[in-house]
Amino acid sequence: MGMTKVFYIVKKNQLTSEKIREKLSGASALDDLYYTVFYQETKDWFPVFDEYCCEGRYNADEAFMVSLEKTFGSTVIALSTFDSDAAFFSICENGVLHRYVWADEGMLEEFGFEEYEPAIPTELENYVEGEALQKIWDEHYVLAEDFLRDIAQLLNAFLVFDENDVEEDIEIIDCE
Repeated sequence: MGMTKVFYIVKKNQLTSEKIREKLSGASALDDLYYTVFYQETKDWFPVFDEYCCEGRYNADEAFMVSLEKTFGSTVIALSTFDSDAAFFSICENGVLHRYVWADEGMLEEFGFEEYEPAIPTELENYVEGEALQKIWDEHYVLAEDFLRDIAQLLNAFLVFDENDVEEDIEIIDCE
């Protein structure tokens, strides 16, 4: 059995680690927040990890995405994989969620995934060059998580596969 997991990333824009801490301290008084932010100065997006929302799921938690967008005032993308065979993109902008799937015809026929559009997420073209995105989209990958890693790299982001195994220059900001 392959990996089934959701990776949430938030557009950094002008958010510094200090501003993220401020936003989290203000938000945690209002909500039951228990996630971790992984901040790296050189990246354009920062990962957010919550065991409940990330582990063993392929469907992004819409309420969690809207909450993240509201807290940080920025676009949220969930990249996910189902059994290492299909990749999903959920993009939350201005409270609206767009859902896409990358999978072969057999997976789409077997599982349906009707709530996901089987096309390149046009919203991603606001953040990356369309031709580079098309090249990755058309590539053959054995594991969907490798596909997602390449998409994250194109976005100048990184994915947190294990919250205890991160690079040294990453600042971990807990929201508790």
